[in-house]
Amino acid sequence: MNLSKYHYLIIGISTGALIVIAIFFYLYIQTQINAAQITLDEKFNSLTTLSTGNSGSGTVPDLQYTLPNGLVLFDTSVPEQTFDYTSDDSLTKFVSAKIPLNNKQYTPTDLVTLSSDYLIINSTNMKLRTIALKKLDELAKEFYTIFKDKIVIVSSYRSYNYQKNLEQGCSPTLCARAGFSEHQLGLAVDIFAATSAGDFLSKAEFKTYYERLMQNAHRYGWHNSYQKGVATDTYQQEPRHWRYLGRELATELYNNQQTFAERYNQQEKNPLTHE
Repeated sequence: MNLSKYHYLIIGISTGALIVIAIFFYLYIQTQINAAQITLDEKFNSLTTLSTGNSGSGTVPDLQYTLPNGLVLFDTSVPEQTFDYTSDDSLTKFVSAKIPLNNKQYTPTDLVTLSSDYLIINSTNMKLRTIALKKLDELAKEFYTIFKDKIVIVSSYRSYNYQKNLEQGCSPTLCARAGFSEHQLGLAVDIFAATSAGDFLSKAEFKTYYERLMQNAHRYGWHNSYQKGVATDTYQQEPRHWRYLGRELATELYNNQQTFAERYNQQEKNPLTHE
């Protein structure tokens, strides 16, 4: 056997050894991925207890796994977070003309009297929940910086009995029934005096304010609930009605150009979908 034959033999043995090593490494990686996928499936199945039926609530963990070989897997099919639409105390409790509070005579426990250097408060003893007032004050401060004008609060928290009296003689697509109102949550305000959406938007000053708030209020957790009419929101368009939802949900609605009712209906159709 000459030198060239030894050379080819060594090359052949080396190539074969590399192929065997590659096969074993591939099988090892597949085993690790399959094991991780089982873990992901178990995590995903456990999420069904967080958000089923009309619960619409639960916080989902970040499903990220690092394998021994350093590979990182993400389960992108699972939402990062959903929102609690059902608990009366939740900042994202959903109510509409069709969906009431669980306790129709609910009263928030953390109501505080409205007070701010940047708000004009139309009557004494107006109230909101603590966090809603804090963020409204921050929003109003920025509003004042831009317009040199204060936001006028026409209405805020309303009790069940107050709403019961208000609904008498008022269209059900304009005035919520007692137990069905965002105002009863202590998370909603009506701003500036107007008799209808047309009346509000016909005033150049109010229209400018509205356009600014529509572009900016989500940064403070506030959202205009009734933008698209009865068929979508169950109430008439109401540019003066604003609801505190928290920055995360309000920003999501802003980014998706959705109303709260649209977001709620979308999640109820697919409760494990975040988008």
